[in-house]
Amino acid sequence: MTDEELSLRHQYYFFTPFTMCLNEPISSTVLPPTDCRFRQDIRFLENGNIDAAAAEKHRLEEQQRAEARAREGEFQPLWFKKNDKQEYIYTGEYEQRKFDHCPNLFSQLSSL
Repeated sequence: MTDEELSLRHQYYFFTPFTMCLNEPISSTVLPPTDCRFRQDIRFLENGNIDAAAAEKHRLEEQQRAEARAREGEFQPLWFKKNDKQEYIYTGEYEQRKFDHCPNLFSQLSSL
């Protein structure tokens, strides 16, 4: 890190350069629409727009609550199935990169 970057670390919660790049979009692999890198509330927060971040987070939480209320029956995770012992076992399907059945959680943006 340069001296200037070191002097500005307090503005970035003393994150390391590695930590700061974890939420950056990547183009080398196909990501599901549920990946946190698509979260606009985090983008707003990273850009210093606290009001927009709070509004988008609230919209997302309300959307999740509405979907939970509308859900009939027991919730079924996308990448896990219950075995005979009622334990969740990873199916291995995530690596196939077929995400057409994933919910698009972050598609709508708030008005801010």
